[in-house]
Amino acid sequence: MPSLRYIQYARRSSEERSNKQLKSIQGQDGALADLALQLSLDVVQNLEESRTAKDPGRPIFNDMLKKIEHGKADAILCWHLDRLTRNEIDSGKLRWMLRKGIIKEIRTPHRVYLPGDSLLITAVESAIGEQFIVDLTHKVNRGMKLKCQNGEIPFKAPQGYLNNRLAKKVEIDPERFPLIQKIFQTVLQKSHSVAEIHRMMHDEWGYHKRAYKNSTTHELSLNALHQLLSNPFYAGCFSWQGEMYTHNLPCVVTKNDFDRVQEILGKRAQKKTANRFAYSGLIHCATCGYCVTAEVAKGHTYYHCSNRFGTCTKKGIREEKLEEEIDDLLKTITIDPIFEGMVKEVLSDLRQAESDTTQALLESQQKAVADVKRQKDALLNLFLQGHLSEAEYAEKKQELSQREINSNLNLSQADANSEGCFQTIENMAKFATTARSLFMASDAPTKRMIASALGEEYLLAHGEISIELNPLFVPVRTSFKKLTKNLKRFEPQKNRSQNWKAAIPASQYHVWQTTLCQYRKNVCTHNADFQFSWKKGRSNS
Repeated sequence: MPSLRYIQYARRSSEERSNKQLKSIQGQDGALADLALQLSLDVVQNLEESRTAKDPGRPIFNDMLKKIEHGKADAILCWHLDRLTRNEIDSGKLRWMLRKGIIKEIRTPHRVYLPGDSLLITAVESAIGEQFIVDLTHKVNRGMKLKCQNGEIPFKAPQGYLNNRLAKKVEIDPERFPLIQKIFQTVLQKSHSVAEIHRMMHDEWGYHKRAYKNSTTHELSLNALHQLLSNPFYAGCFSWQGEMYTHNLPCVVTKNDFDRVQEILGKRAQKKTANRFAYSGLIHCATCGYCVTAEVAKGHTYYHCSNRFGTCTKKGIREEKLEEEIDDLLKTITIDPIFEGMVKEVLSDLRQAESDTTQALLESQQKAVADVKRQKDALLNLFLQGHLSEAEYAEKKQELSQREINSNLNLSQADANSEGCFQTIENMAKFATTARSLFMASDAPTKRMIASALGEEYLLAHGEISIELNPLFVPVRTSFKKLTKNLKRFEPQKNRSQNWKAAIPASQYHVWQTTLCQYRKNVCTHNADFQFSWKKGRSNS
């Protein structure tokens, strides 16, 4: 029988670097080298890894298993089984490869694990390693929570404070603490913007952030300054695992002043939002594809390309002209208000007609879910009776679980998708009958909302705007407008009828049903969604 080829594996996790009682990587290598020499073992490769085994995904460990699967080695030589695994996924894979004989042997100085050994032995020893991680996590979390309750912080000190590793406590940073106090006081004076304070703190006050291992600059970024000003730590509070605590360190700012700073920053953000141009971000340059910019000149707002690449023209379009183009497009899809009533009535009939089909589909999905659950129960019984291996059970269970997820997803979406399509069409009908009149009499946010819903794309080229109509409204401009043209004389109120179905000829009502049914199918197929708020000045689209 040919001798086994071993891969020697040594591991040290970050949690164990200060534990003097455990073997270091060098200690493991020395002991394993002595064992290999004593037993004349053929070690084909020596692997070392400094990474925790509590989570799967260790690259060197995974590479070792792949080499054994590809026949480049037969066995593993390690200090202890917990050097190989401390999580369920790696433990399962290791036991599976050992049981199937892919791994011929796992040898430690204390015992040997072979394919013919009882699974209970390796399972128990692996579980001990996994439970160690679980217990350690609970102990660490408990210790961290107690630390927080005592006013100590369980994380790296923020700017303005220092971690004293020798004394194992957090202290004031004498260089940066007073400067951060100055930053907060300057904001409270309302004399400078955050961007101006960012410039002053580096150019005039000489602020340099505390150096970190991977840091390439000593300057605090503008975004980091915003985060600093919003950090409640400087007012005496901090959050840990979803709970708020108070620390016992000197505060940069009082709680009242900190709240005032947040109020000042919030008002500035609102002011910035309020100055936004109505159609900024909606229009793109037809040449370079970037969003156009907006500016006010001679009392008018103009939209034009910034020509950042030097290939575009800066010739723009005046906002009044842009709104004229939007109004012209709205005119092409605007229909008499009777269209909305007709659509609602026909959709009501279609809903009723589809209710039986939808119910049958729901029942079919419910049966599918129940069938999967029965199969999972039967699979578990086969496994417990010893008719299936652990791997076979896991593979089949995963397959059935995926089927159960898909069935439940279909069950939850079956009725919702159908109703969503109906609602989209009703919203479209209301938009087509009211959007133009609303656009002419609304404020800037509502006009933007209408323009965004109307056009799929806005392109500016040489001072001319090109608007691609939202595909939802293409049938309105063609089929629906033509169908609505002859409805006026059949209005139910004029003919003393209770509804449209009784007021118009059956053949014409059937055409409406067929057209809307096909339109609904297209909406559902493309998963189109259209939401709109008709309350003036507000939008939910």
